[in-house]
Amino acid sequence: MRPWALDGNGRLSGGVTFENLAEIRSAGESLIRESQQGTVEFDCSGLEDANSVAVALLIAWRRAASGCGKTVTFKGASRGLRNIAAFSGLSGVLALDA
Repeated sequence: MRPWALDGNGRLSGGVTFENLAEIRSAGESLIRESQQGTVEFDCSGLEDANSVAVALLIAWRRAASGCGKTVTFKGASRGLRNIAAFSGLSGVLALDA
């Protein structure tokens, strides 16, 4: 698995695991806080694996954005990530775009 990366444009790549979740979450929350836009877009197309940890990360970013009076959108979600969100009853909450 590649090391994770989150660039200044919200492009997430690599793998999200329990071991790196806190670091990735913090990086995304900083991006949300520092954004001058009311909506922050994250591109998930570079994620290596779809798993429940990645879904938890997206929920955390959504919550962080809400706390700042902003919204987030997620594009490039893999079929697996969308399926996990659907199975968990979170499709409407996360509104993942392919």
